[in-house]
Amino acid sequence: MVAPPRLPGEWLTTWGAVAQSPASDLVGTAANKRSERVAESEALRICASEGAKDCKTSLNYYSQCVAFSVSTSGKGRGSVNTAVDLPTAKKDALDSCSDTGGGRCVISHTECSEPVFRES
Repeated sequence: MVAPPRLPGEWLTTWGAVAQSPASDLVGTAANKRSERVAESEALRICASEGAKDCKTSLNYYSQCVAFSVSTSGKGRGSVNTAVDLPTAKKDALDSCSDTGGGRCVISHTECSEPVFRES
């Protein structure tokens, strides 16, 4: 069997980042950036623009998806998970979340940084 022709080019990695304020629930995210540094800088800028003064990068990822889960009762532990696709990231985030106040866990945010093909 003959292999199908391949387009000349390369897959480019894209980066995402999550920045969070330890003193509040404020978060900044960035996705589909060309470098880790740019993604991190953008996430920190967005977190600070929400009013937080103590934002720190909590997660950097590339060519993946991220999902945040939170407890609806406000009692328990949310989760931030990455995976190769959005359904898996969401499932992992919900599986890692716990609600001890009688509520349930829900997905509060999702984002993907997908690789980009550049033809040459």
